Amino acid sequence: GQTTTVRAVFATQTITLAQGWNLIGLTVGKGSNYLAEDFIRDLNASFIPSPNRRGTPLVNKVTQIVKWDSSRGRYMTHPKGSSTNNFPIVPGEGYFVISTWHGNSTISGTKASLSSLTIPRGYSMISFPQLPSGVTTAEDLLQSIQSQGIKVTQISRWFSGSWRVYNIGGSGIDFPLETGKGYMIRNIGQEGNITVS
Repeated sequence: GQTTTVRAVFATQTITLAQGWNLIGLTVGKGSNYLAEDFIRDLNASFIPSPNRRGTPLVNKVTQIVKWDSSRGRYMTHPKGSSTNNFPIVPGEGYFVISTWHGNSTISGTKASLSSLTIPRGYSMISFPQLPSGVTTAEDLLQSIQSQGIKVTQISRWFSGSWRVYNIGGSGIDFPLETGKGYMIRNIGQEGNITVS
């Protein structure tokens, strides 16, 4: 028989962080054992402060990773150096990265790909390593998810320290979707899976 060798494609992701809360998602794969503490360590190790900012950045710029636990309807926080909520960091989920400084960090791994994504009932934070085919805006995504039988009604992005909400059908300001960014979506129906690629 024939043997097929699949080589993982090396990739890097540059994450731009503002001071405060940043909602991001991974475009690189780090494996199933990659945890919030590892993510903080990688972000801090590669952190380059933005120029034209006064003062000296602290040694550890990234202090916390926060995720939404849709099963419990609440946020889970992993503080740097703690064993509390040291959850896995995976492509397809959205995470808040809390930084004490403006700057950029670079994460390396394999090029992440996602064939499907589970959309739980209620709110969930999602991200895309690659955008689904034909999807470029918030409205496109909501229509695409609804066409797959899941009753999503809204998507929100984190922008300059607050949520900007867009409801299906045009209530709110439609916005372009970006890989590497996180979004909060609301599903008023049952949990389901969507095809991404």
